[in-house]
Amino acid sequence: MSAREYRTVRSARGGLLVVDGVPDIAFGDRVLIRDHRDRKRNGQVIRSAENSVLIQVYEGTDDIDLESTWVRFLDQPLEISLSPELLGRVFNGIGEPRDERPPIVSNIRRNVNGSAINPAARTYPRKFIQTGVSTIDGLNSLVRGQKLPIFSGS
Repeated sequence: MSAREYRTVRSARGGLLVVDGVPDIAFGDRVLIRDHRDRKRNGQVIRSAENSVLIQVYEGTDDIDLESTWVRFLDQPLEISLSPELLGRVFNGIGEPRDERPPIVSNIRRNVNGSAINPAARTYPRKFIQTGVSTIDGLNSLVRGQKLPIFSGS
């Protein structure tokens, strides 16, 4: 793992941080942010442009001093340890224990983003859902196993 650190934070708003002068950073890479009080925050690259990066900071960007903030790009995705000891435990959003028990120790680590899905491997949806509303049934047919957009937000 070849971690790189930068002090070129341009802006911070909400849970987002913009860092300039950062070439060759991949989307989804894990980030460690150290602020002026030596408090560490975790994040993930959500946009990578030619020479700047947009980072989602999981702990928020409140009270960040832009001039004295260090951003370390870890060149790896967010991973968690997998083990049968996970059962019955309580974890935060990045896989750290919240139940005051020791962390999970395992040789098996997996990316939280999962693997890419092969669309050709899906079973073809065939079970039509009849709503009784002629406009929906005629123009936007619904099939079991697919996302149903009429039941979600606009």
